[in-house]
Amino acid sequence: MINNKSKLSDKLKLYLCLLIPVVGIYFIATYLRGQRENEIKLINTNYEVTSGIITSKTVYKGKSIQVKYIVNNKTYIGSDGFDDKFNFKVGDSIKLKYSRTNPDFMITEFSEEY
Repeated sequence: MINNKSKLSDKLKLYLCLLIPVVGIYFIATYLRGQRENEIKLINTNYEVTSGIITSKTVYKGKSIQVKYIVNNKTYIGSDGFDDKFNFKVGDSIKLKYSRTNPDFMITEFSEEY
């Protein structure tokens, strides 16, 4: 009887050890997705269009680019995702929208929200 309780307790501990990180990752991903949606709403509420230069391209664990752009003589660096349908390389010029309220927030022409 004690052996069965011990096995059940060990299984419960194992399930909890597996469940807690999964739930944690879910809540972090949900939070980050909501934060990005709020940034996009802010951008689309009051934006300017400018050009930037692609400074890096990453395809490991998601597809993203870093873009350097200038607003009011201040240089910003932002990142955004992209689809395979776009053909570009580091150093190319790109159009982007940035928030006039907070120029740190931007979306590139490669984004569906653009």
